Order: sequence, then C-alpha cells, then structure tokens
Amino acid sequence: MRDRLLPTRLSMEYFYFYKSCDVKLQRRLLLEHFPVLKQLFTPADWRYFDLVTEVNDDATDLEEDLTTINGNRLLISFYTEGLVTTQQCFEQFLKTTQQKSKVRFGNKNVSTFHKNIHFRTVEQVNATLAIIQNPPKAILHKRELPLQNFLNLDIRA
Repeated sequence: MRDRLLPTRLSMEYFYFYKSCDVKLQRRLLLEHFPVLKQLFTPADWRYFDLVTEVNDDATDLEEDLTTINGNRLLISFYTEGLVTTQQCFEQFLKTTQQKSKVRFGNKNVSTFHKNIHFRTVEQVNATLAIIQNPPKAILHKRELPLQNFLNLDIRA
C-alpha cells in the first residue's frame, strides 16, 4: 500500500501467508522456549489454520476498516472486484484451504492435537464464510467511503 499497490494483485495464499508472520514468529518463540511443544506440533502444522484466521481477521474488521487504509484484502476486493466475485473467490480459497487441512490431518493415525488443529481450522472457515456471505450494509450498498479515495491505486504486479 505504501508503494500504491493493492494487495489484490497477489495470490491469497501468498498474501495471507506473509500477513500471518507475527503469529508464526510467536509460535516459533514458544517452541524455542518450551522444546517439549515440538512433540506436539511443528510450525507447518498451523499453516492452514493461520491462513484462515488471517482471512477471518479481515472479515471481522470489515466495518472497522471502512475508514482506514491498512491492507484489508477482503475489503479492497469488495470494492475493486465486486460483491459476488469477492464472495466466490474467498469462498473457494477458504474451502480449498480447508481441504488441504483435511488432507494433512485426515489420516486416522494423527494425534488428537493435530485433529484439533483441523477442527479449529474448519470452525474458522465456517465463521469466516458466514461473515463474507453477509457483509456490512456499507459494502452491500457501495456508499461513498473514505477508502474509495485510495482505490485508484495501481494493481500491477
């Protein structure tokens, strides 16, 4: 955004992977200070959960972010791509991510802890889809918002 480039020019997986870097750092620090946790999980075990919860963060911040410019990819997509296209794109991303989590943890031999990570991922997918399918009225009616003044940014790669 500082370089006047929209986050929608990036794939969702790429964008949300890097947006979740603070969470990944915190988890790595926990693993360093509490090595016993390495028996329970690796940082990679949380990849899909982290992607989904970052989308959920954007979704839950929709109304709050209507007056700020902070890289809410979902909000920007609503304005640049439209309601239906954004809903379809995010729904596909969330369901694909959920399926990847299922493949990773669907084996009957995985630990209860890993099954819980998948369960929480599915839970967050459902919560996020509910918000995306029912966005705030300001988005539904596309009323003039301060955000729109900034949406003439470049969308180039």
